[in-house]
Amino acid sequence: MDKVKALKSDLERLVELPSVPLNSFDEIKAELESKDMKDYLDAIIHKAKPEESLRGNFFYKESPIMKFLGIKGTPEVNIGSGYVDLIAKDSLGRRILIEFKRLFELRREKLVRNELNWKEHENQIKRYVFSEHARFVVLTNLYDWYFFSSKTIIREFKPFYHATFSDLADDLEGYGSLYELLERKEYGIRKGELDDRFFQSLREWISILDGVEFNADEREKMHLILHLINKFIFIQTLDDYGVIDFNWLYKKWTSFYDRIQLAEKHREKPKVAGRYYKSFIRKFLEEINDFFYPLYDTELFSDELFEKVMDEPENWAHFYNALAKVLGFSPWQETA
Repeated sequence: MDKVKALKSDLERLVELPSVPLNSFDEIKAELESKDMKDYLDAIIHKAKPEESLRGNFFYKESPIMKFLGIKGTPEVNIGSGYVDLIAKDSLGRRILIEFKRLFELRREKLVRNELNWKEHENQIKRYVFSEHARFVVLTNLYDWYFFSSKTIIREFKPFYHATFSDLADDLEGYGSLYELLERKEYGIRKGELDDRFFQSLREWISILDGVEFNADEREKMHLILHLINKFIFIQTLDDYGVIDFNWLYKKWTSFYDRIQLAEKHREKPKVAGRYYKSFIRKFLEEINDFFYPLYDTELFSDELFEKVMDEPENWAHFYNALAKVLGFSPWQETA
């Protein structure tokens, strides 16, 4: 932790300087506390590539930053959509992609500090976010850290969390890992709020699905609704921990979307549209149960919910919209 404090101190001092003339570099260097920072600046002066120098001098195996963040990394990995600077993994193997941008570069006999503008890297970040190799993508020049995820940029391209290195270090206190911090930041939740936020969402999901008509009394209906919600929570938890393919539910949802397109095409014929909504929901729920039951042998994936839904065209349309709202896959709209 002392090495991290030294690095924090050096960073805060250096970012106040827009540039450092080489003829005064030794004087500035003598005041620095972190050996990694001194080695990094020396590498820049000797014309090493700025991004590679950042990775090599601060994110090597067992470096103070890596230990502090609780991650290990593999550099320069081809993920299909390009080479990412570092794939970091926490103790559970959950991955975070890290892309480095230059903090300093050599220009005309002086070290010049670069400002990091995340908007200039939109295409690159989007390629990485949707590459399925990690839930989180980081853009950093060591001083500024910008965090992105598919769950947030699908609405608007912007980081869900930005921090300087000092702020990040402060925010990490009290959390078990960087990954845990990012999970909470992604949902805008401070430590201690997660349970409250979850139960608030649970009440909302129950309310949405309560509008679907079932051939069951109120007690059995509530059991069916909670059973369905628990199914989705279980699957998403497996997704978050990398046990199943990234965005498994979303991919399964969109794989049968031709049925929804046909339902929309026949909106003026509710009976026809209702049959397509029914077909979509049947396939979606059957595929979930067929995939997970052999793996986990739990009653979560063996149920009679589909058979209990009241078989009316308008009810199937409403059920589709309710599922879309709960899962967050499409805008809330009444189709019927």
